[in-house]
Amino acid sequence: MEFLGQTLSLSLIKPLWQTIRNFMGQASGDPKVLQGDLIDEDIRRAKDGINPGFLVWVNFDAMKLAYFFSDYDMAEEYSVTAHEIYDYAYGGTDSAYALFYECMVLLAQARRGKRRWRHVAYVRRRLKRLKYWAMHSPENYLGKQYLLEAELAVVKGNHQSALSRYRSSILHSREAGSDMQEALANERLGKYFLVDRNVDKSAGPFLQEAYRLYESWG
Repeated sequence: MEFLGQTLSLSLIKPLWQTIRNFMGQASGDPKVLQGDLIDEDIRRAKDGINPGFLVWVNFDAMKLAYFFSDYDMAEEYSVTAHEIYDYAYGGTDSAYALFYECMVLLAQARRGKRRWRHVAYVRRRLKRLKYWAMHSPENYLGKQYLLEAELAVVKGNHQSALSRYRSSILHSREAGSDMQEALANERLGKYFLVDRNVDKSAGPFLQEAYRLYESWG
């Protein structure tokens, strides 16, 4: 891509590859912080006005890293430009991932009591778009829809709906062959039992399955 001068492709690929290196334990420092020799110079150039769009993708991947490492305050800071991907970019899966993780971050904050109903209202509006995508491509988006609906149900105190949606997300993610998404759905259900319901016995199998799937994913 560098040889061909594909600046736009590199804007997506470099932050993603650094993110994967962080997930694999190859971070140059704190694994939840998106930094390293692969992207540091590009970030500096973007801040100087050279390819400023690069920062949108950096923020997107930084948001994901912070979310997976449970630093929701940091994740929310990086989430502010996520809409620039799904409002103005036309790569379907990239748009869906940006919307999905932005909403997951905001719901995590809502569960902590931070701008609770403001975040809930925002997510409900975004969820309509994800449902539209899922209607046309359920194998790609339905698992994400169900997981967002599960997290939303927890915030609203609708526990029966939450359980149903978590389990549906796990099943649809498995059918789609998405180890990472299935792992996340298991993790969130396990943490729901552990934190929200205080039922350690029920949490264990889902957290163990999440661990197995994350390890399988690499």
